[in-house]
Order: sequence, then C-alpha cells, then structure tokens
Amino acid sequence: MREIPDRKAGRTKSGIRDATMSLVTTLWSMQAAAALTLAVLYAVVWSIDRRNLANLTLCVVAVAMAVATRDEVGMMHAATATEYGEWARLIYVPIFFALIGLVLFVQLFLGTGRLWLLWTIIGTRVAVVVGNFLTYPTLSWREIGTLRHVPFLGGQVAVAGSTVLRSWHWLSLVSCALILVFVADAALRAWRRGGAEARRRALVVAVGVGLPLTITVVFAQAAGARGAALRAGACRACDRTRTAGFRAGTRAQSATQRDTAQRRGG
Repeated sequence: MREIPDRKAGRTKSGIRDATMSLVTTLWSMQAAAALTLAVLYAVVWSIDRRNLANLTLCVVAVAMAVATRDEVGMMHAATATEYGEWARLIYVPIFFALIGLVLFVQLFLGTGRLWLLWTIIGTRVAVVVGNFLTYPTLSWREIGTLRHVPFLGGQVAVAGSTVLRSWHWLSLVSCALILVFVADAALRAWRRGGAEARRRALVVAVGVGLPLTITVVFAQAAGARGAALRAGACRACDRTRTAGFRAGTRAQSATQRDTAQRRGG
C-alpha cells in the first residue's frame, strides 16, 4: 500500500520553524532598534555639547551593537557553514568599534586610565580585525566543518558544529582581558581619588562596563576550554579506534599467516 505524505504535518513543522525564526528576528530587531534609539539620543546630546566626547563614543558603541545584532541574526539564519563563516567574519568589524568605543568612553568619562594600556588595547584589536580579513573564514576558526541546529525559543537556530581553531584565537580573549584590566584599574584609581562625583562615576563604569565584560570573558574562556576538552576526547577516541583497528588487522594477518603455514606443512 502506497504511503500518502503528510503534507499537513510538513506545513505545520515549516510554520513552526518560520514562526521561530520570525520570533528571533523580531527580538533581535527590537534590540537593534533600542541601540539605534540610544545612538540618536547620545548624538543629540553630543551635538549640544560637542566638548563632551564621551557621549560621542557611546553613540558609536550603540551603532556598532545594532550592526552586530544584524550579523548575529544572519549567523542564526545561516543555511550552510560557508554562509555562517561569512557572517562570523563580518561581525568582527562592529565588535571592534564597540570595544574601542567602550575603552575610549572609560578614559574620557573617568580620565584615570593608563594611556599605554589604552594604546596596547587599540593596537591589539586592530591586529585582530585586520588578521580576521587576512584569514578564512575568521581569525579564530581555521575551518567550520559542519553546521548544526540547536533548540532556541522553541525552535532551531544555526550554530557552528565541528570547528578547527587557529593558534591566534587567544588574541581576541587576551585583548578582552586587557580591556577588563584597563576598566578595573581606571575605576579603582577614580575611586581612590576621592569625592562623591568621582566615586559615582567609578561605580557606573564598574557596573555598566566592567561587569558585562567579566561575564563575557569568563563565558568565552569556559566555552573554549569545553571545546578543547571535546576535541581532545574526540582525538583520543580516534586514536583508540585506529589502535583497535591496527591490532585487529595485525591479529587477522597473523592468523592468515598461520593458516598458510599449516596448509603448506600439511
């Protein structure tokens, strides 16, 4: 008896997938809209008092985050590993402007940052973004082998499956750690300076900039360590498989040689 395809079920699954991706797009679009709204507000404030460059840096950060949100949506909607890699490459640009904007904001807002550390961070991030476009697909990934889908908001979104990391992937984490050190040091020096206004600004920077960066760096390191452990486990499994295959082949060859010797002797 010929099976009749369940077209209704197919339409239902497709509808759920489309609804999920639409929900993801809607939420990320709301984030981008909020970031652009903040960018306009900071631009207006800066236009009133152009000597206050801290507002201009926040405007740049907000625009960069809106662009990064668009790139994130593209990564989640990617259909192939190649497309995912292209979006991952593009996201380095808004991340560069967002991070540099943050450290410049801290310096302009507090005025207590160490200039040599600031220029080190800028140089490191420039190296990251330039190296990203000199390599393929990204500075961190040598290869994106597969693309898999994970449950998110009741549906499936694309994430990188098997990847091969470059030796330079730690450069991005090091630069983030330097930013964290810069922010913490600037906030601490502002706090020690004394005065209610200086301490208020130090708290604003510590909570508004330092805390999110700390969470990001810790999460990235944990994800990297987990990926390294998985890759090591996979390598050990491959080694065990190759060893077992070699031993089995050796035993089979020995048995064949014994049988041949016995037949010749008989």
